[in-house]
Amino acid sequence: MSKTSSHGRYRLKRQKNGVGNFGQVAVEVITSDGSHPPEVVWSVRPDDRYSVQPGVEQEFVDAAQDGICEGLRLAAAEGIDTGGLTVSIVEAELNMADIAASAVRAAGVLAVLDALGIADRFELGYADGWTVVRR
Repeated sequence: MSKTSSHGRYRLKRQKNGVGNFGQVAVEVITSDGSHPPEVVWSVRPDDRYSVQPGVEQEFVDAAQDGICEGLRLAAAEGIDTGGLTVSIVEAELNMADIAASAVRAAGVLAVLDALGIADRFELGYADGWTVVRR
């Protein structure tokens, strides 16, 4: 099987209880032979001043990665074969005024679901932080 790729992106910018919440994640999903479990790779360029970076903004890096993993679990529950997928996080935009870990996580979930073509099956929710739920 040859490798194919698709791209997904989600931007969450909302007010909740008078507080701004921001998260934006972009991914490239690469499909290969299915012989390995899905994996998440941090591929944001180190010189990208507009994205969060490991070490410096680790909380948000972790949130993006956790969101991708959750998106892969949701996709598998929807019947999508996630074996052999490699999800490269290519952007996780930084907005120091309003960035929120739960918003970054939710953006990660919806970015990978967008790349897999099933984001329309889900919607944002809010309960002590942003979540993604089945419609």
